[in-house]
Amino acid sequence: MSYLLLGSIFLTVGAHASTAREVQMLSMPVTMVQIAVFAVAALAVGAPDSGPGARRGHLPLCPHRT
Repeated sequence: MSYLLLGSIFLTVGAHASTAREVQMLSMPVTMVQIAVFAVAALAVGAPDSGPGARRGHLPLCPHRT
Protein backbone atom coordinates (compact mmCIF):
# COMPACT_ATOMS: atom_id res chain seq x y z
CA MET A 1 0.00 0.00 0.00
CA SER A 2 2.85 2.38 0.70
CA TYR A 3 4.15 1.91 -2.84
CA LEU A 4 0.79 3.03 -4.20
CA LEU A 5 0.72 6.02 -1.87
CA LEU A 6 4.24 7.11 -2.78
CA GLY A 7 3.56 6.50 -6.45
CA SER A 8 0.48 8.67 -6.35
CA ILE A 9 2.39 11.44 -4.57
CA PHE A 10 5.17 11.39 -7.14
CA LEU A 11 2.66 11.27 -10.00
CA THR A 12 0.99 14.34 -8.55
CA VAL A 13 4.35 16.10 -8.29
CA GLY A 14 5.14 15.17 -11.88
CA ALA A 15 1.77 16.45 -13.08
CA HIS A 16 2.34 19.85 -11.47
CA ALA A 17 5.85 20.36 -12.83
CA SER A 18 6.76 21.28 -16.35
CA THR A 19 10.55 20.82 -16.18
CA ALA A 20 12.88 18.32 -14.56
CA ARG A 21 14.18 21.03 -12.24
CA GLU A 22 10.67 21.70 -10.91
CA VAL A 23 10.17 17.97 -10.33
CA GLN A 24 13.34 17.86 -8.26
CA MET A 25 12.32 20.87 -6.20
CA LEU A 26 8.78 19.62 -5.59
CA SER A 27 9.80 16.06 -4.75
CA MET A 28 12.44 17.05 -2.18
CA PRO A 29 9.96 17.37 0.75
CA VAL A 30 8.52 13.94 -0.07
CA THR A 31 12.01 12.44 -0.09
CA MET A 32 12.87 14.08 3.23
CA VAL A 33 9.76 12.59 4.82
CA GLN A 34 10.75 9.18 3.46
CA ILE A 35 14.21 9.53 5.02
CA ALA A 36 12.70 10.54 8.37
CA VAL A 37 10.35 7.54 8.36
CA PHE A 38 13.27 5.24 7.53
CA ALA A 39 15.36 6.71 10.37
CA VAL A 40 12.57 6.23 12.92
CA ALA A 41 12.02 2.66 11.70
CA ALA A 42 15.74 1.91 11.98
CA LEU A 43 15.76 3.20 15.56
CA ALA A 44 12.69 1.14 16.43
CA VAL A 45 14.23 -2.05 15.04
CA GLY A 46 17.47 -1.45 16.94
CA ALA A 47 15.74 -1.00 20.31
CA PRO A 48 12.11 -2.18 20.13
CA ASP A 49 11.29 -1.55 23.81
CA SER A 50 12.50 2.04 24.02
CA GLY A 51 11.91 5.29 22.17
CA PRO A 52 9.99 5.02 18.90
CA GLY A 53 9.54 1.28 19.28
CA ALA A 54 7.70 1.63 22.58
CA ARG A 55 5.23 4.12 21.08
CA ARG A 56 4.15 1.80 18.28
CA GLY A 57 1.19 0.64 20.38
CA HIS A 58 -0.53 3.98 19.85
CA LEU A 59 -0.56 3.56 16.09
CA PRO A 60 -3.31 1.63 14.33
CA LEU A 61 -2.50 -1.70 12.73
CA CYS A 62 0.66 -2.17 14.82
CA PRO A 63 1.11 -5.51 16.54
CA HIS A 64 0.79 -5.35 20.33
CA ARG A 65 2.81 -7.47 22.69
CA THR A 66 0.99 -9.23 25.47
